[in-house]
Amino acid sequence: MRSAFAEWLTKEANEMNSILVTGDLGFGVFEEFRRVHPGRFINAGVAEQSMIGMASGLSTIFGRVFVYSIGNFASLRCLEQIRNDVAYMNLRVTVVSVGSGFSYGSQGYTHHAIEDISALRAIPNLVLYSPADISELQSVLTEVKGSDSPSFLRLGRGGEPMIHEINFDLNIASPLELFSGKDGYIFFSGSIGSEVIGAQQILAEQGIFPSIYSCPRLSPSYNFSDLIKISGSSALLVVEEHVGSGALMSSILESLIGHDVNLGKFCHLSVDNGAIHELGNQEYLRKLHKIDSVSIAKEFRSLVDQH
Repeated sequence: MRSAFAEWLTKEANEMNSILVTGDLGFGVFEEFRRVHPGRFINAGVAEQSMIGMASGLSTIFGRVFVYSIGNFASLRCLEQIRNDVAYMNLRVTVVSVGSGFSYGSQGYTHHAIEDISALRAIPNLVLYSPADISELQSVLTEVKGSDSPSFLRLGRGGEPMIHEINFDLNIASPLELFSGKDGYIFFSGSIGSEVIGAQQILAEQGIFPSIYSCPRLSPSYNFSDLIKISGSSALLVVEEHVGSGALMSSILESLIGHDVNLGKFCHLSVDNGAIHELGNQEYLRKLHKIDSVSIAKEFRSLVDQH
């Protein structure tokens, strides 16, 4: 997805009068952007907090300013600056975070981006996106281009498989239905979608067919009360490559407050706080935290089998 973002920005930078600010990253990704727009690329160095302040000032002179860094550095290291300089001032800055979840898992918990959604969802005015593939990313970028709101774009590290057919006009105003089924619901957000699709294939072989929804926007929250129509015997599973509190599951439950919705048999698969110090690649860590396709299918099957 990061290469797709770089290609899009290279095409659109002049029209948006945009600047790209990076925290000593993106080499190998933005060479073409630097060649085409040499005056629109700024390397702020390893100074993420200053980088956000710089972008805030530039946004008062230019059009939308994009800031690029690794997941945890683009969010937690400069959270105060995102809150005070960007969101509270309601400026046209988009922070692009690459390496969501366990994308950089082999580099240890310092590089895990597994608490970012919780922190960012609490900040007023900030629109938070977590696309699952390039199709969702293109629709997100179209929305960002047409908006004056500050935003945060949470991307995988790269190489995420397509979960949609090639379609660059998805309506992300509501959760995106990938499969329609009779056996309940599975909701997810971001690149963990590839594991959910793998689980869907396992479940289909067992004669179990959940409706599956991708949620590319995490703040402002979707209205899930109009979507979730569950009887007491239906299953609802939320899957996210993030800690258990404050992210997609919280968003769903918050939207249901005050509505007469029976959650039926409900389960949440997320990062196990007891194993956050483990090292390994993304595939290994997803299995360890039981958010891989086999574990997802097993958990949903367990919900369906409950009486």
